[in-house]
Amino acid sequence: MGTFAKNMKAERLARNLSQENLARLSGVSQQAISMIEAEKRSPTEETMAMIAEGLGCTVGYLITEHRQIKSQPEEMNASELTLLRDYRSLSSQGREYIRQQMVMALKVYPGESVLAADVAE
Repeated sequence: MGTFAKNMKAERLARNLSQENLARLSGVSQQAISMIEAEKRSPTEETMAMIAEGLGCTVGYLITEHRQIKSQPEEMNASELTLLRDYRSLSSQGREYIRQQMVMALKVYPGESVLAADVAE
């Protein structure tokens, strides 16, 4: 079995999804999913992206042996990427300072955050 088909099926089964469930989640027909898993059809790039989205993983995982589950529901925009790059370039003291500022900001502007537990303390 090819890597894409093998990983797609393994991920589908690991998530206890039937082919029909994956079809609903991905927007790819159940028949196409069945044919891809049976290696009777090669998926297009668009189909691979739709299946990956339905499985909550990356296309990279489905075409390689390396598990790459999506850790965020959406892509970061250019501004967010710049902030992350700048944050990573800081010293450990700088990162701690930014973390403290974020905790204070979340007290004033509450939102969903991993830091929310810190705010409650």
